[in-house]
Amino acid sequence: MLNRYALFTLLFVLVLVLAACGGKSAPSNGGASDPVAAGEQLFNESSLAGNPGCITCHSLKPGEVKVGPSMAGIATDAAEEAASEGMSTEEMLKEMIVDPNAEIAGGFQA
Repeated sequence: MLNRYALFTLLFVLVLVLAACGGKSAPSNGGASDPVAAGEQLFNESSLAGNPGCITCHSLKPGEVKVGPSMAGIATDAAEEAASEGMSTEEMLKEMIVDPNAEIAGGFQA
């Protein structure tokens, strides 16, 4: 299961990427945004900028497969992959979100 820091990192990167791509903006709480809440809201949207939202294909439950792999443990997976490629975990998470077909998880199609 993702720890709070890993979930925060993943959701924060997701918010940044979607904001850059014209996705919905993060909600604000009296002028201050909560990136975890914003990322969770974006993950759970059924449609993002006219495309299927994350929750359509991915689960946060370990071992639960929809169309794509479960996102449970994504921060750990990203950290391991990043270390093997000389990248930061944040860079790897961003790459996974921006270019999901760059590396396909075993057993899944692009």
